[in-house]
Order: sequence, then structure tokens, then C-alpha cells
Amino acid sequence: MESLSEIIHRINKEKFDPNVNHNIENLDNECLVCNGARWILDDSEEANTRRNAIPCECQNEKNHNLDYLLKLRLFGLDKLKEFTFDNFRTDGSVGVSDGRNLSKNLELAKLYSEDPRGWLIITGPTGTGKTHIALGIAHACVKGNKPVTFKSMQNVIEEIRSTISSNNEDSYNILIDSPFLIIDDFGTQINSNWVEEKIDYLFTYRYNRKLPTVIVLNKSIFDFNDRFQMKFSDPNLVENIEFKAKNIEVIKSGIEEIHKKSDLKTVFKAYENDKKFPIKSMIEITNDFINKSNPMWLFIYGVQGSGKSYLSSAIANELIKKGKEIFFIKVSNLLENVRNSYTNNQGNGILYEKCKNIEYLFIDDLWGHSNSNWSDELIYKLLAHRQDNLKRTVVNSNVDYKNIFGYDTNKSTKIGSDSEFTKWVCSRLSNVEQVNEIQLPPRDLRKHLFKKKNTTG
Repeated sequence: MESLSEIIHRINKEKFDPNVNHNIENLDNECLVCNGARWILDDSEEANTRRNAIPCECQNEKNHNLDYLLKLRLFGLDKLKEFTFDNFRTDGSVGVSDGRNLSKNLELAKLYSEDPRGWLIITGPTGTGKTHIALGIAHACVKGNKPVTFKSMQNVIEEIRSTISSNNEDSYNILIDSPFLIIDDFGTQINSNWVEEKIDYLFTYRYNRKLPTVIVLNKSIFDFNDRFQMKFSDPNLVENIEFKAKNIEVIKSGIEEIHKKSDLKTVFKAYENDKKFPIKSMIEITNDFINKSNPMWLFIYGVQGSGKSYLSSAIANELIKKGKEIFFIKVSNLLENVRNSYTNNQGNGILYEKCKNIEYLFIDDLWGHSNSNWSDELIYKLLAHRQDNLKRTVVNSNVDYKNIFGYDTNKSTKIGSDSEFTKWVCSRLSNVEQVNEIQLPPRDLRKHLFKKKNTTG
């Protein structure tokens, strides 16, 4: 179950979780004492002859529940109510975690939440339950009336960057001084030197003052620089919880059978006689993506059947020959997998985490499915993570790049869910400093690309 920055964005949720409002409304269930009036007449001997109305005891329970729900919202946990110690499975049936040490890890987390002192470092592979156990600590603190700040590392980075535009470091200062800070998904981010200095200062400040801190790492402690290794391994300050993964089959490349033999020569040959098509430009752009160490992204667009998936697969196959790590995924399949992962309390799931961190990602058929605010938000978070961390990415779509480049929510052209998240996705894809476009001619090339060779025998 990884990670907080994606788990927060629940399926089909609005800005505020409707379940919170639903739960608050349900607190008004009719009481057998006051019959739902919430007030009763004072019949005690101390009451005067006017028999004043006093609050019924049911209001105490309601106020207690309401107070808890409001605290969850205040601490940013209202959309993460299900990730508690109570429903943390210790039998290894959820995710990829080896069940043999889950009970021990749960007890260690509970003990720490009762009296947060020093640092707690949580490590382990994706999908083993690190974020769930950290959220369990946060919920236990809320129930125990202890202040807690829960942030994904991506959220921390966004807050640091916002100090540039606002010229105000109040939110950053509040973060570093938080009485109890929990940071999720720290490790693989690539940032500017200035952001790295701010992150280093945050940890150094809290380390020197021994402020209670939980850090969920997405890579081994030994993959960090010496300064972080020293802090994360200090036996006088740090406790460790380590999750281990059970043996599972590695997720394959994702390329469908029909595209496993796609090759660039076939693509180039299909367009070589089209005088209007800039074949030389396409060859140059694709070769740059395959051969450069830090290539620009590719946005490939055209009508249905124009060869977008074939071209992407051909590029992917060339990278596989070079020993590169690639993953090919249709957006509709990705969204379905994330929904299933939520249902099983696994956050965004292993597949989404793979898409975030794989060396080369091929996203097929963007906006070729039923779109919602949730789906566009999920895609935006994925693209933002990959672009900020210099991950190589190819995106296919039927949507004309001109519409993406000039997209505005006030204009008539509708893309995706036509929400703010759609606008942010377009902003990422239209960054000409980082994205190259390839427009395929408006004709169906499938018959040419997939024609069977005559066989004899």
C-alpha cells in the first residue's frame, strides 16, 4: 500500500469527503431518551419550578464523534479514515508483505504511538504496508489528543517551492517545528539544490532537537548520502520498523502480444511515401528518445488506428534490446487496477507505484476512457512525479496537441473531465522544454502494420 500522496485522492471524491458529512448527519439518529429532541426537562431536586431544558446525554456522544471527525479533517486524515491499526492485516493477505513479521511491526508502531519519542524509520518494498502503519500511528495520536502533522514528501516539496512565489516561509517553519511530524514516501525525489538544502535543514533541525519524527522511506537507508545515513541509523535516537516482501512474480513489460514484435523499420516504411509527413523529424525524435541519457518526453497523437500504440511499442522494444527497464500501460487498465487496490485497502497499488518509478513509462490512450476529476487528478499526480524526477515518459492520445497546448477551462474545447486537474495535466504535457510531439497522419495504418506475411509449407 503506497503512498500517501496518491492514497489521499480517493475515488470519486470531491474536495471534502462526503462520507464525513454523511457520518455527521448519522449522528442525529433518534435517541430513546429524548426522542431525537436532543434536550430534556430537568426533573432533579436542584431544578427550579420552571423546569429548565438541559442537553440530553446523546449530545455528549455526538459532540465527541463530531470532534473526532473535525480533528481528522484538520490534520488532513479525513479521507484516510480506514487506514488504522484496527484494520491492519497481519496475515500477509493484503499487498505483497511477508506476513511473518507484520504482528511484530504492528506492536512496535502501537508502542511508539503511545509515547512518540525520537525518530521512527519505516523501510520496505512497495506494497508491504509502510504507509498504512504510519497512518495508523497518526490516527492513534488523533484519538489520544496528541498533535500530529502527516505529509507525503511530495507535499513537503510543494510547500518548500511555494515559499519562492509567496516569499513567505511560515508554512515551512510550522512544518519543521511540528511537535510530531510524519513524512511518507521519502527517497527517490530529484530536486534542485535549493530544495535539497531546505529538506536537509528540515531533517537536521528536527534531528538536533530530537523532535518526534516518523519517516517512511521508499529506498534502502544505504542508498542515501552519508548525512542521511548517519541520522537514520543513530541508535541513540532512531527505532526501525522493516517490512519484507513475499516472493511474487515480477510485473512484466506490459506490452501486449500484438505489439511485442513492433519495430521502427516497419513504422518508418509505412510513412516513407507520404510526402506531407515529416518522416525525418519523427526518426530524429524517436532516435533521440532511445539513445539520449536524459531525453525529452514524447507526446504521440493521431486519430484511432493511426499507429500510436504500434510506434510506442516499437520504441519500447528498442529500449528493451538496450537492457532498459520499461513498462507499457493503457490508462483504462491503470485506473481499473487502482480502483481494485482501493477496494482492498492497498492505496493506489503496486502497479501505480511501478508507473511512478519505472525508468521508461509508456502511457497508452490518454483521455480515451471515461474521465472524471479523480482520474485526471490521478494522472496529473503521476505525470508531475515523473516530470519532477526526470523519469522518461511517452504518452499516446487521440487528443490533438494544439488543444492541449492551448487548453483553458473557459474555452469550448473539452478535454478529459474538463476540470482544474485537466488543466494541470495539459500544463505538464505542453511544456515545450520537456516534451516533443509527434503527429501521425489521419489514416488507418493497422492493415499495413499488422498484415500477415504469406507462408508456405
